Amino acid sequence: MRFWGWFSVTACLSAAWAPICASYGHNRNFEAPNRSPLILLFDLLDAAYTAEPCQFDPAWLSMKPLGWMWNSDSNTYIVKSFDASARTWVITEGDVAPFRILKCTLLAQVAERHQLEEAPQSLTAKQRDFIENKWSNPIPFAFLQTAVLTFYGDTQPTDPPDPIDWTTLALILSIRQTYD
Repeated sequence: MRFWGWFSVTACLSAAWAPICASYGHNRNFEAPNRSPLILLFDLLDAAYTAEPCQFDPAWLSMKPLGWMWNSDSNTYIVKSFDASARTWVITEGDVAPFRILKCTLLAQVAERHQLEEAPQSLTAKQRDFIENKWSNPIPFAFLQTAVLTFYGDTQPTDPPDPIDWTTLALILSIRQTYD
């Protein structure tokens, strides 16, 4: 067995996308696979280090992580962005699908790491510095390990399981990107 995730963060993340691709193919809409998020989390962690990475799709370069948050007033996920002219945060998108949050987070990370590791000549020095500064410790093995430990490290065997959904997986990926 070849452990792909040991080679680079790009390979690790791209391989993590493999069980999602297997669940619904390269369908470009944002429908969630017909699997529970908890099972997908285990598949994602396993695949990140054991599955062959998905072939890089140049369309992933256009993926951007969403500035999402939970809106308790509407009980939905929303996207907010800062309106500089009004000097305030505005809701730019309402009722955002949780799987779309995961997909945008993961594929934006794959695209960033791909640019840094596979195509650095495509970036200006300023772009490269910006992306590198978003990644505090891009070591493949530690990438997902740290996130899971951060998220679930104080859980006891007798604790009831925390609910997990697609946004939990996106949060786990985001934590590792920025947390040492």
